[in-house]
This record gives sequence, structure tokens and C-alpha cells, in this order.
Amino acid sequence: MKFPNPGIINPNLFNSKNFLWAVLITVLLAGTAVRFYKLDFQSLKNDEITSWYMSNKQTLSKVFTDVINSDVYPPGYHVIVYFTEKVLGDSEKALRLPSAVAGSISILIMFLLGSKLYSYKEGLLASALIAFLHLPIYYSQEARAYSLLLLFSLVSSYFGVLLIKSTFEKTRSLYTIAVCYVLSSIITSYLHYFGLFFILLQGFMVLLYFKQVSNIKFILKTYSCVLLAYLFWLPYMLFQLRHNLTYISDLYDPVFLDYFLFLRAAFNNSTKVLMFILPIYLFFFIKIIFRIKKTKIEDFFLSTDFFLFLWAGLPFSIIYAKSEITSPLFTYSLLIISLPGIYLLFARSITTFIKNIKINIIFQTALICLFLYQLIFIKGYYTYPNRPQWRQSAQFLMENIHAYKNSLVIRYSWSPFLFNYYFRNSDLSKETIEWTNENDPSYEKISKIISEKKIEYVWLFRVDKPIDLNLLNSLKDHFKLLEYRKFFKSEIWLFRSKTK
Repeated sequence: MKFPNPGIINPNLFNSKNFLWAVLITVLLAGTAVRFYKLDFQSLKNDEITSWYMSNKQTLSKVFTDVINSDVYPPGYHVIVYFTEKVLGDSEKALRLPSAVAGSISILIMFLLGSKLYSYKEGLLASALIAFLHLPIYYSQEARAYSLLLLFSLVSSYFGVLLIKSTFEKTRSLYTIAVCYVLSSIITSYLHYFGLFFILLQGFMVLLYFKQVSNIKFILKTYSCVLLAYLFWLPYMLFQLRHNLTYISDLYDPVFLDYFLFLRAAFNNSTKVLMFILPIYLFFFIKIIFRIKKTKIEDFFLSTDFFLFLWAGLPFSIIYAKSEITSPLFTYSLLIISLPGIYLLFARSITTFIKNIKINIIFQTALICLFLYQLIFIKGYYTYPNRPQWRQSAQFLMENIHAYKNSLVIRYSWSPFLFNYYFRNSDLSKETIEWTNENDPSYEKISKIISEKKIEYVWLFRVDKPIDLNLLNSLKDHFKLLEYRKFFKSEIWLFRSKTK
């Protein structure tokens, strides 16, 4: 891999490098602000409640036990949330805090990585993209592992690039960099199995740059340290893959179009933006093809551009092939590991397309402002709900149910524990039935309870899971509808017995 010197700052435009740091600090502060602003505006969604449920245990050993028996991920993220809850509590803000912090740090690491691979120009634009585009912000405000996975995939990549350079140059800091790379790779692997997958892909890409046996041996020793650290978890990983895959319900077979849909999601989930960026990527790709014709193809395979093409596209290609050969293994969140490669390629495309530095700066500034305007004002990211409104619907039920004595509550969602978070501090002293995947009672059973308990009012509380129309129609046939409230991906019906 070639490591060009950082881009030279034009003194006539910036006066000094202080301007560069002013821009970087502005991006960091603004990027952090958009992550912490209204951190608890959205209700926790199902997966976030699952994170709370898996981490909200008395002891760390209990967290490990539940992760092994009831989850399909390594324990790293749940351990982080466990200690977060012990220190800060389990409010929505506290649960999302690790993701928000990780998302903020990712902005800085993206700048450092882009500057190391290309120049400060690419580093600044890539860091601005990760700071202000929808997808990184969304994951930074979600109590899941993806924001931390993004951060440590960046950190491991940064130290991986330094490792390649130091191995070639035999610098004194080689072993220090190797230790940093090993530690960041271990953390990445323990956060998510696609973190482990990403580290293995990194190993493949790193080995492409070495021909000397001594260098290859050193790299293999470095990766053997990562694998040794993972041996502790390997038996449990195999157990999860053998017994727990049924807990994942949203995996499906990808088609080629899915990669472009992920590209759209990466750029504010906007088709118009996608139509704008695709020609820029295409221009850069064509320019690389013409450059290959003028140079040796081996030089391209050792270039930063090739490294980023692999980063941006190889994970999807492998997921696609695996899904075709065996079982489905695709959901958009898994491609979070490709996001830095996508943004860095776009940044490189822009700086290659627009040579004039003044026009480049104006264009980049206008582009980022347009992205941010689209996110906040057009899509209403901080105005409209985009996750099931568990909190709002649960509050409505708890505030109104005590006015209706002799009530039955039918709580309807994917799993019983999902109700635990927003009802954990409530005194819901009513007859309650959970209608979930694990418990799917017929209306006849519900009718029997209503008759035995002489129930007068029935509350039907649905979140996220599509309602069973047979249940709803049966209730409408036998009861009078008194009230109906609709929330985002949530509904509440209040029925009264017609015989009363």
C-alpha cells in the first residue's frame, strides 16, 4: 500500500493549519451534538429492550449465562451495558450513552484514517459524512452494538494501516502498534460476530501487501494473538450457532439490488441522493480503470483504492455468496462494517473529481449542509417517531387503566420480556394475558377467562407485531369499542362488555 503525504494546506486560503484544526473541531463538536441531542426522544425499540433485558442482571456471570443460552451474539456489548447500568442506571439516555460516545469518537478516527490513507482533505470529508449522515447518527442513538462495532472497525483499520507501514519500514514503534491492533481487533470480535468476520477479512487484505517470509510470519503471529484471545468464547459461539439461530427473525436472502439499497441508506436513505452519488462513484471507477492501463495492474492491487473497494464491497459479496449456498444471512445493519470504506471512497471520488481546492471546499461544505438540512427538516429526524412508540402507548395505558375497574389487559407483541422495561415501575394490578410468539392463546381461552373473572373491560395493547385479525374481530363482535388510540407501530383498543 502506498502512503502519500498529507495534503498540503493552501496558505492563501487557510492562512495556517489552525484553520484545519478549527474545521475538524467544529465537525467533532457538531457531530457530537447531533448524537446527544434528543437522545431519548425515540422510545426504545424491541432490539434495544432486548439489550436492556440481557444486561439487566444481578451479576456478570448471569449476563454471560443468558447471552450463551438466549442470544446469537458475543458478550462484549452486553458487558459494556451491564457496567453502564450499574453506574448510570437504566434510563433510555443511559442505555444509549455508550453508542453516542462511540459514534462521536468515530468521527475523529475516521479523520485520522482518511488522512493516513490519502490526505487531510479526504479525512475531513469522510469524518463530516460520518458525523452528519442519517445512518451513523441513527446507530449512535440506538442501544445496540452497531455504533461500537463501527468505532472499533475504524480503530482496528487505523492500527492495521499503521501496522502495514511499520512492518515495511521496521520502525521502533512496530510492537506497540501491533499490540494496539491486537487489542482493538479483540474488542471488535467480541462486540459482534460480524466484527470477527471483519477482522478475518482484514487479515486477508493485510497479507496481500507482503511478500517477504519474515513479514508474513510477523503478521501471522499478530493474528494468532487475536485468535488465541477468542478461544475462550469459541465453544460458546458454536453452541449459539447450533441452538440459538431461531432467535433471529429478520435475516433473508439478499439480491444484487440490496447493495444499492444499503448505499441509499448510507446517504440519508434518499433515492435522489443515491442518483447523485452513483455517477461520482462511477467516474472514479472509470478513472481507476484508465489508470490501470497506464501502469502495472499489480500496483492497483497494492493501492489504497483497491483496499477501500474491498472494504466497501467484499463483506456484501461474501454474505451474498453464503446466503446463496447455505442459509439466509443478510440484514442491512450487518453492513455497518462496510460504511467507512463507502464514505472514504466517496471522499476520494470528490477530491479526485474537483481539483481546485477552493471549489472543492465550497462544494463539500454545501454538500454537508444539504445532507444535514435534509435529515433535520425534510425527513424530520428529531421531529417524527421512527421506532415503535412503546413509551407513549405504555404511559397512556398506565394513566387510564385505573379508571376502569375489573379490566383484562391483552398485551400483544413478539415476546413477553419486551413489556418489562416500560412497565417495570408500574403497579398494573389487573388480569393480564401475554399474546406473543411464545404464547398464542385462542380467543376461546380469553373468553373463558373473561367469563370466569366476570371481566367488564378489555384493553388490547399492541406494539410492533401485526395484530391478529381473528382476535380483533372476535373482540369487536362480543364487546363494544369505547376508545381507540394509534401510535407509531402501536395501538390501544378499549372494549366494554355488551352485557353490562
